[in-house]
Amino acid sequence: MSMQDFVILDTLYSAGDDHCKKQEITDTDMRIMACTLHQNAAYLILNYAAQVLNGGHSQWIDNDYYRTEGEYLLRILDHINGVFCRKVTRLISKANGLHQIDDIVDEDEWEGISDDLDKLDTEFYSYSDEFLLEVETWTQTSIVHAVS
Repeated sequence: MSMQDFVILDTLYSAGDDHCKKQEITDTDMRIMACTLHQNAAYLILNYAAQVLNGGHSQWIDNDYYRTEGEYLLRILDHINGVFCRKVTRLISKANGLHQIDDIVDEDEWEGISDDLDKLDTEFYSYSDEFLLEVETWTQTSIVHAVS
């Protein structure tokens, strides 16, 4: 993760934190429920990026985030409709398809699937900065419009 990634992540997390601090909400579940649609969108996107940047798509799926958050994340990325959001949507769909195959293959076949997931990870790493900038721009614009 580059220094630029940390700045972007901090900016996006701050948007959600500012709202929750104003509401004096401290419990994590309550913070998530109290945040706006845009802040929840930022949270889901940042969680995806953090998981993939840490351990790849396999980690994001193995930690059950696709099952619990994937549908919403795909809808959000579709709504944002940016160049990099469309690329990430394609990656998520491919990764999930490969992971479902994982449940029915033997160890030898898994190596090929693992190689395919690694390629998806490498592709994401190549434009993760641009993706996060695209999301940051959308979040800042959306929050400004939601407030005004």
